[in-house]
Amino acid sequence: MRTILLVGICALSGAAFAQGKPADWKIYGFAGEKGHETDMFYSASEVTRNAAGNVEVWTKGLAEHRVAHARETMDEATTVRVVQRAVKYVLPYARIKTLSTDQMLASVSSEEIANEATIEPDVRIMYELDCRGKMFRELSLDFVIKGKHKFSDTPGEWKHVSPETNVAALLILLCPTH
Repeated sequence: MRTILLVGICALSGAAFAQGKPADWKIYGFAGEKGHETDMFYSASEVTRNAAGNVEVWTKGLAEHRVAHARETMDEATTVRVVQRAVKYVLPYARIKTLSTDQMLASVSSEEIANEATIEPDVRIMYELDCRGKMFRELSLDFVIKGKHKFSDTPGEWKHVSPETNVAALLILLCPTH
């Protein structure tokens, strides 16, 4: 009986999750070395301000080779949706970097792929951004490196944001007065 109840609760919570806010992952940068690049996204639908007035945001990184494969194998409906979206959509990342038409289409398709959540992220990080102080810290880390899973929910130390980094891009995109 407990097993049936537990399965029912899990099914209901899965249904509740599916009916929640739709995913809205936005590309904000790239990480890694040539051949091992990672596309970095932030969850625009879950950006919050905490009691201290700092921004908290979840990010995830998807291996570029997996994103490229998903882009190459997109069905026709998804391809049409990407092209229609790209025509009227202002990509937040375009505030940071000038993009060619091909780069714009690739970035919009990457966001669509991230929203579909068919690729397991290589990294998930929850950042806290101090917009006024131009500082950041990691609140939660979840990543796989060389096949080993690492996780930490211990807030890290505050660090200054270096220019031209992915965290600097998050400050530009998420801090209204930056």
